[in-house]
Amino acid sequence: MKKPSIKAATAALVPAPQITMETLRALSVDDLIAQLKTAAVRQSSQHIALGKMLVVLDDQRDEETDKTLKGFVRKMVGEEIEPASYKVAKAFSIVGEGHGTILETQFDACALNWLLTVSAIVGFLEKHDAETGARVREAVAMLLRSPNEKTGAALKAIKDSVKPESEGAGEGEGDGVVLDLTLPDFLSADHIKALHAALEACQCQDTLATMWKGFRALHSIAVIRAREIRAAAAPVAA
Repeated sequence: MKKPSIKAATAALVPAPQITMETLRALSVDDLIAQLKTAAVRQSSQHIALGKMLVVLDDQRDEETDKTLKGFVRKMVGEEIEPASYKVAKAFSIVGEGHGTILETQFDACALNWLLTVSAIVGFLEKHDAETGARVREAVAMLLRSPNEKTGAALKAIKDSVKPESEGAGEGEGDGVVLDLTLPDFLSADHIKALHAALEACQCQDTLATMWKGFRALHSIAVIRAREIRAAAAPVAA
C-alpha cells in the first residue's frame, strides 16, 4: 500500500472557514468569545498534527541532500509551515518510553503553550550536560503526566532555570528566573522561586514526601547554622 504524501496529509486538515469583519461585528460578546475558543482549539490541534507530521518527515529526510527540515518541507510542500508547528515537532522528543518521557496521548492532551515551552526547554538543554538533561526531562515529564492549572507556570519556571543568560538578554520577559543548573546557587532567591513553582504543580505524592522530609532536615541545619553564626558574632563579655 502506497504511503500518503505530506501534501495529502496536510490537505486532510480542514481549514477554518473564512469569516468577514461584518459577520464578527454582528456577534454578541459571548458569541465572539465562543468563536475565539473554538478557533483556538482548532489552531492548537492543527499545530500538534502538523508538528507530528514534521517529526515523521524529518525521519525520512536525507541529511546529505537536505540539510535542514525547514528547507526540505519548503521543497516538498511548497508552502511555509508556521514556526509553532516546528516547535511542536521539537517538543515531541519528550514522547517515548522510560525515564523522562510521556505517552503520545499525554502529549496530544497538552495545551499548545505548554508544548512551545517544552520545545524551548529541549533547545536549552542542548547546552547542558547529559545528567542535567535527564533530570530536567523527568521534571517536565512529571508535570505533563499529571497536568493541572499550574502546569504552565511550572514549565515556564523550568524553562527559565535552564535558559542561558545570553538567551534572556533584551527579550523583555519581565522577572523570569534565570539559573545555570550546571552550577546552581541553591540558596538564591531565584532558585527557591523556581522550586516553589515546581512544587506547587507537582502531583506525585512520593516526590512531595521526599521533599517534605528533605526540607525538614534543611530547616534544622539552617537553624543550627544561624545560631552558630549569631553566637560567633556576639561580643565577648569582659
